[in-house]
Amino acid sequence: MIALLTTAFFVALAISLLLTRIMIRLGPKLGLIDEPGERRIHVKPVPRAGGIAVFLTFVITVFAIQSFSELSGQLSFKWFKAFASASLLLVIVGILDDRWGVNAWLKLMAHGLSAVFLFYTSGGNVGSVLGIEVPEYVDLAIWVIWTVAIINAFNLIDGMDGLCAGLAMISILSLTILTIALRSGTDAIVLIVMLGTLLGFLRYNFNPAKIFLGDTGSMFIGFFIASVALVSTGERFTAASLLLPLIVAGIPLIDVILAVWRRSFRTVLHKLGVGGKDSVFGADQHHIHHRLLAYGLTQRKVATILYTLAIAGSFLALIPSLFDHRTMGLTVAAFSVSGIIGFRYLAPVELKISGEVFKLILKRPARSRLKRFVLTFYDMGAILFGITFSYILNNNGNFPFFEKSNLANSTFIPTTAITLASCLFVLNAGKAQIRLWSRATFRDFLSLALWFSIGTIIATTINIIISNETYTTIQRQTMTFTITAILLIIPRCLSTLLRESVIDSLHRNVAKPNSNRPKVLLYGAGNMGELFLLHTKTTAKGHFNQMRIIGIIDDHPELNLRYQDGFKIRGGLETVTEICQTEGALDGIILTMRESPPEEKMVEIAEICRKFNLKLYQWAPNLNIIEIDQSLGD
Repeated sequence: MIALLTTAFFVALAISLLLTRIMIRLGPKLGLIDEPGERRIHVKPVPRAGGIAVFLTFVITVFAIQSFSELSGQLSFKWFKAFASASLLLVIVGILDDRWGVNAWLKLMAHGLSAVFLFYTSGGNVGSVLGIEVPEYVDLAIWVIWTVAIINAFNLIDGMDGLCAGLAMISILSLTILTIALRSGTDAIVLIVMLGTLLGFLRYNFNPAKIFLGDTGSMFIGFFIASVALVSTGERFTAASLLLPLIVAGIPLIDVILAVWRRSFRTVLHKLGVGGKDSVFGADQHHIHHRLLAYGLTQRKVATILYTLAIAGSFLALIPSLFDHRTMGLTVAAFSVSGIIGFRYLAPVELKISGEVFKLILKRPARSRLKRFVLTFYDMGAILFGITFSYILNNNGNFPFFEKSNLANSTFIPTTAITLASCLFVLNAGKAQIRLWSRATFRDFLSLALWFSIGTIIATTINIIISNETYTTIQRQTMTFTITAILLIIPRCLSTLLRESVIDSLHRNVAKPNSNRPKVLLYGAGNMGELFLLHTKTTAKGHFNQMRIIGIIDDHPELNLRYQDGFKIRGGLETVTEICQTEGALDGIILTMRESPPEEKMVEIAEICRKFNLKLYQWAPNLNIIEIDQSLGD
């Protein structure tokens, strides 16, 4: 088997190197050229005929292997013939798109038709969902949605030298490991062929690229990965299938989710009367690789960073399959921590747009009954998810309570009913659905946690009495509490997170370093400085939001190098000279204090501003209570 895998890899590699070189010369003659443009990163014309080379290499190599060794297993020669036939439609549409351009809806239709054709000709199916057998039409719907999503994920990520092919190689290598761990090495032959094919192409696609995949290649690669991924996990539900999206397309899927989020909210903004019209199928320069390039990184460094993240993500997702399903908790915890830390850096644009939408919606008349109903329904779903997931973790990633033979003896149904009733009743008593969460304080969140804790304790006590399983019940209820508490907090702190995201994207370190907005310092870290920062969060776009706050200065020595609301207090007034001399990029100072500084201090400030050509502002809101003359209306 090892000799066959090695032969398959090197045959595919050799053919790929040869055909890619041929397509570098032949592509321009066929009119398959990617010209430089406003949305392009490259600065000279590059052939985009690599997809043809990848497709031909894969087909030729598999036929060659079949001639002296019968392909068996799930990825048999029968599967290959069905896949190659379905891929042909994508390749034809891709070539037309690379040559003349094809409507986005037509391409989407081709994605769906290819998925449907492969489903019926290869016998492919997802088998079950969460351990429950599903009807054929549900099976088909899941197959098509999954396939279309993965095709588009790799299609959208193909915007930089070596990125799509490199990430695809990592995905296929992960699938190869998963296939061997779950089944046998026979299915790995087809995966190894694609691995060699992509490595040969990457030789000419890595920066500086001599050839691009084009839509032909990115769609074909996405279709291949989507198809073999579902076959690799088999029909039974495992931890591997739960983490399958992260294994096969972590970075591309995150990128496509961000793109849909960003473009959808821009469409909502346009309907609310703000900004220009946008489309989910439109193009922009806010993909993950564009954001890293904006920080001054080279294409090679960006590719290396994303390769590293993809490898780390795939490894974490593979841990439960390679070792023990009980390590599922470790994987979930690792992804959760990484997501929490990296989210604000990964999605500043999306959070900013969402914040703008949220502000506009808040200004509209409230529908309190509808909001209460939606929040109650959400809380119910969060509790059910927490209970279900805690059972999954306690059963090593399996779903035995869904099996009819075990259903009568399962504690899942009574535990769910008791926990759901207790927690919803207590949350309602604590007014968790009718508080004004858009202006929530720490006290509100503390109250939510306290009431939910009471509900969990009541449910735990009743479940212990009924089941007589003290340790297991406490363990399960603790996990339920932890998971559900996080889910309960998320929608309630959303407005705060979005307001903070606006500040992040405009001012803090996640703002683009090459921003053309004037850079200013706040002078005064007291109550007025804090009030000014709150003002920038809660008001619509205005004069101050056209600037970028790079820090705070204050003459109080004990505040030096501390942080206020995420902004560094960089020292006293003397620090301005140092900042201007070392960093150079400062345009003004905003005075944020109740009273103007003493005359001698103002003289010093004025001299610094004249010396470094800085503008001086003062923020002075009227904080006095003014009695209104009620006789004006008489």
